[in-house]
Amino acid sequence: RDRMQKYDQWLETPTVHYKSDPSYFFYCVTVKESSPVSRDEFVREFEQRGIRTRPYFAGNILKQPAYYHEKNVELPVSTYLMKNTFVFGVWPGLEAEHFDYIDSVVQELFNAK
Repeated sequence: RDRMQKYDQWLETPTVHYKSDPSYFFYCVTVKESSPVSRDEFVREFEQRGIRTRPYFAGNILKQPAYYHEKNVELPVSTYLMKNTFVFGVWPGLEAEHFDYIDSVVQELFNAK
């Protein structure tokens, strides 16, 4: 989180409640509409650089065929997350050099715009 704060203008990242001590298995990034880099550009670049990503696995569940509903139910926040959020894996074995690498990829993406 400390490294990602400098991108708060364009990215939304998790905040931790002061009474919690989470154990992450992924890190969630939501790309704001104002970002010069899209979620798809992030995912493409991360994957090409060996940083594995996954789509956010929630979002608007009503867009899934199993949960289709004939009524036109709008869930704007869920849809926003579904379109703009991705995750990448983390684990306790990551070291400073790994975080440096991820940060450098993000920085290059923004510098290229």
